[in-house]
Amino acid sequence: MADPTNVRHGDRSYGCSQWPLSDCMFFIWKQDFDKFFEAHSNCSSSPVSYEKLKNENLQMQNKLLLEENKMLKRQIRGKKSMWKQPFVFTMIFVIAIWMYMLK
Repeated sequence: MADPTNVRHGDRSYGCSQWPLSDCMFFIWKQDFDKFFEAHSNCSSSPVSYEKLKNENLQMQNKLLLEENKMLKRQIRGKKSMWKQPFVFTMIFVIAIWMYMLK
């Protein structure tokens, strides 16, 4: 569910059409893409513009990796708490059988 306190709540974005069925992690805000496209739509082939484009590409890759890292951390936290659930259900089952046998 979307977080309404997020600054970008309701903004448009682009993402992988296979998500969540695949492990594709592609995601970019439409506003960021538009800025990137505008900045490079009239690029010349000069070394300066190439280096600038390369630098911005690396910054975008860094953002994507940071977002993927956040998602993986959330998954790890979820799995750590999940192991407790079978234990609780097992204990309830054992207590129920024990109470039944005491009757």
